[in-house]
Amino acid sequence: AVHITKKDVDNVTLVQLNGAASTDTSGIAHVGGILARMAYQWKANIVQFPVPAFFDNPETKEALWREGAVQRVLNWQERCTIAVFSVGALRAEIPSHVYSAGYLTHSELNKLALDKVVGDVCTVLIRPDGSWSDISLNKRATGPSPEKLRRIPRRLCVVAGKAKAPSLLGALNAGVVTDLVCDKAVAEKVWALVKP
Repeated sequence: AVHITKKDVDNVTLVQLNGAASTDTSGIAHVGGILARMAYQWKANIVQFPVPAFFDNPETKEALWREGAVQRVLNWQERCTIAVFSVGALRAEIPSHVYSAGYLTHSELNKLALDKVVGDVCTVLIRPDGSWSDISLNKRATGPSPEKLRRIPRRLCVVAGKAKAPSLLGALNAGVVTDLVCDKAVAEKVWALVKP
């Protein structure tokens, strides 16, 4: 966000795709700071999503998703024409924010590893083959499912570091990427994973 060129862009609204709060933080400093910097550079509006990254109970998420304030954000998400996101990696030298900032317990992380989860796209957990719907923790995730993300016409995924290769492969197999910017290391590793 610091490196974005300052320019007036007409009719741009930045919409947060998933929650960022945890038991330790509201997430506003992390996500809100990034969005605020980008909005300042482009003179854009912001629609924040002040909910947890993961709810404790699926029932709580279902109830909150019926609230007008949350429906407003979800409606904005559905109107997005471009999504910009990365992939999180369950196992990486520098762990993704979702896995390093107390969003999930050690027990939950261990269960994900046993379930062959390699990472996430907008907090929705995925496997290398792109499957996600039968991962129980996804009922508590606040990001758009791959099915909903695919409805956004253009989906730019930005990834760096070979540790994210299995997650990137999962995102590609889930069909959520229309445009990709990545470094050579992750590209070569993804190629090695899919090469017969």
